[in-house]
Amino acid sequence: VENTVAISIKKKDESDIINVTKEIKDTLNEGKGKVYPETLKLEITGDMAKYVDDQLTDVIHDAGAGLIIVVIVLFIFIELAESLIVAMVIPLTLLITFGFLKMTDMTLNTITLFSLILAVGMVVDDGIVIMQNIDRLRKKGIDSNTAAKVGTNQIAPAVLSSTLTTLGSFFPLMLTSGIMGEYIKGIPITVIYALSASFFVAITTTPALSAIFLKGDKQKQERIKEGSRKFGKSVSKILSLALVIFLAIYAFVDTTRPGFNITIASIISAIIFGGLMYYKLYVAKTNEHGESEVIVKYSQILRWIITKGRRRILTILIAFGAFIASMLLIPLGILKIEMFTADDYTKFYVNIETQKGSNIELTKQVVEDVEVELFKVSEIKDFVSNIGITGADAFDEFATASTGTTPNIAKIAVDLVEKKDRVRSSMEVSEQVRNMLKQIPGAKITVEEVQSGPPSSKPIYIQYESDSLEDLKECTSFTEGILKDMSEIQNIDNSMQEGDPEIQIKINKERARAYGLNSAMIAMEVRNAVNGLEATTFKKDKEEISVIIKPVSSELTTMNDLNKLTFQSMAGSQIPFNQVVEVIEGKSYSAINHTDLKKIAVVSSDVKTGVNAYELTQAIQKKIEAHGLPKDVEVIYGGETQEVEETFTDMRNNMIVAILIIFAILVIQFNSFTQPIIILVAIPLAMIGVMPGLALMGYNFGFVAFIGVVALIGIVVKNGIILIDYINYLRRSGYSREEAVIKTGMTRFEPVLATTITAIGGIIPMTLKADFFAPLGYTIIFGLMVSTMLTLIIVPVIYIMFENTAGGMSRIFKRRKV
Repeated sequence: VENTVAISIKKKDESDIINVTKEIKDTLNEGKGKVYPETLKLEITGDMAKYVDDQLTDVIHDAGAGLIIVVIVLFIFIELAESLIVAMVIPLTLLITFGFLKMTDMTLNTITLFSLILAVGMVVDDGIVIMQNIDRLRKKGIDSNTAAKVGTNQIAPAVLSSTLTTLGSFFPLMLTSGIMGEYIKGIPITVIYALSASFFVAITTTPALSAIFLKGDKQKQERIKEGSRKFGKSVSKILSLALVIFLAIYAFVDTTRPGFNITIASIISAIIFGGLMYYKLYVAKTNEHGESEVIVKYSQILRWIITKGRRRILTILIAFGAFIASMLLIPLGILKIEMFTADDYTKFYVNIETQKGSNIELTKQVVEDVEVELFKVSEIKDFVSNIGITGADAFDEFATASTGTTPNIAKIAVDLVEKKDRVRSSMEVSEQVRNMLKQIPGAKITVEEVQSGPPSSKPIYIQYESDSLEDLKECTSFTEGILKDMSEIQNIDNSMQEGDPEIQIKINKERARAYGLNSAMIAMEVRNAVNGLEATTFKKDKEEISVIIKPVSSELTTMNDLNKLTFQSMAGSQIPFNQVVEVIEGKSYSAINHTDLKKIAVVSSDVKTGVNAYELTQAIQKKIEAHGLPKDVEVIYGGETQEVEETFTDMRNNMIVAILIIFAILVIQFNSFTQPIIILVAIPLAMIGVMPGLALMGYNFGFVAFIGVVALIGIVVKNGIILIDYINYLRRSGYSREEAVIKTGMTRFEPVLATTITAIGGIIPMTLKADFFAPLGYTIIFGLMVSTMLTLIIVPVIYIMFENTAGGMSRIFKRRKV
């Protein structure tokens, strides 16, 4: 055993943890043999910078993989030259976004980088729509310069409106209050910066590059291609297919290990995107108008639906029924509600509490027993044990209580090996450790995992308020019993636990005065007998040692031994202890907290991994209500239940604000109240895919998934705007109502599908690798898969129904006037 000194270092709030840690390590290395002797052994534990750096590396890799997928999708839907022009939007947008973040003092962290990944699939939307429109005009024989100007001007108002509505859906997130609002504020700010930059780049850079690099018209290029040699054409197809397959594989390679490591995700990606490219090159057929058979088939289905009133109504009823069915997954218990998904960290904690009043030696013995067990777990890299220390956490492992040390408390910070070097998650390892430590007697031992999301209370948190301590003790006692009977519960805390044993010494002041004694003299004698008296100090090997004079320890082992003490009177006689002092033994409460002049007591606990705290709290609430509470005792259910209710109330209000903002923008865009309603009706379609998708993938609906819903609203509204705007354009050009709807569907089919797949492709890498953000990813993936196809059908159907209703009302009013 060696003497050890631990130093805890905290960075300033505005400082970069990675740079600060690097400077500390450099300083320590440079100081070896100069500042401290070379024989001194230094070890760095609890390195949060390593965890942050690993997370940032993963997020940056996921962003790069998402970018590759976006380029692949663009290549599949449009030609290589056009896809590269649109892809230029991404780096330029990111560059401008980083500039905005820098100017507004936003730091580059996991949240902001995640927001950029979320935006990567969305920032190309404007460029895709503009490029598709330019490409459409070039196919009609218009030269590149004219097509770039006309195509951009033609679609710019709709693109601006769709961008503003997406910004409108994210803006209310900035209004979220409390610690949650502080935690997520980087998401709306970063997305707003990115989408604003992407709109500017799309309407300036995209048409400019199109005019420069896409020479001539599309018809002429197609004739040249037809006249080219078949061999060259075949080679071009093979190279295009090979490029897509290679990029699809490369996007998902395992970069945590040296070499080119192909994963299962790489193979699946190659099959999906390679299959799509193969279909485009070798299978897809077009008619004499250059329309693919998929689009033709879609137009036939759309025409079949909109031409009959009964079919239109049946389509709406089916969509509405699917929406109701998906929303019922939560009340039916198929889809759970959970604030944050547990994440796989490289750290957890072991908390040790021996009996109140225990000395530090007893606590140390229990800690050593725990350490023996920890050495048996192969995934554990190292750990730091702190005895007599409270308040330690992931940011300060050596925090001490404000009132001093607590000898019966210890905390062990356990670091695991990197994720790539272990098979089991941190939750599985901590569960094994929890079971191993149950066998150690003499202490309350709990294993605490690092929480996902912002700092919060324990998942189960039940607070009682009353004026009566006895009532509070009764309530916390039976509540603790309820929790102990639940197998899903672990690490129970009861604030009404008795505190340290205490001995109250009551002085008989009359007798003391009779012997010439006072309270100060008696207190000093008892203190010296218990703690000893420091007589002197001396130095040994530069260490100062105190000399304490006190009775032999064995003479003061029980309360009765105090009666052996004597006090010297003013006359010099020895007065027995029990002649002037009465000893009362008892216990106090560890702490008694108050709120609004009422005493409060709390019973809290953690839940096992995979257990839904929200549902468990509801089950506990039913048991407490069945038991009944004493009169005048109030109960408050906090923890995850309170967080869910408060956060979702906040989010619901933000959603209402977002819809009002979007509606106002659409009214200005279309100069109509009915057409914005048509688009807004399509918003619930997104939820049809969300709820079943989350349930299918085994995730719960929580805060992170809610952010995905916000992103979905922006994308669904954007698709609706693209359709309605072009329908209006065709109606002004003389098309009938039905023909305008069908023509719009056929013209906008590919842009809508392309923007959808790029949004999905951009977020797939992060969804597959980051458990914490997976619910958001699957929310967008399944939501868009379903809502995009339904939007291409439902929006035209609702448009026809609204227009028919408006036309019918107009004819009625005309007849009345006649």
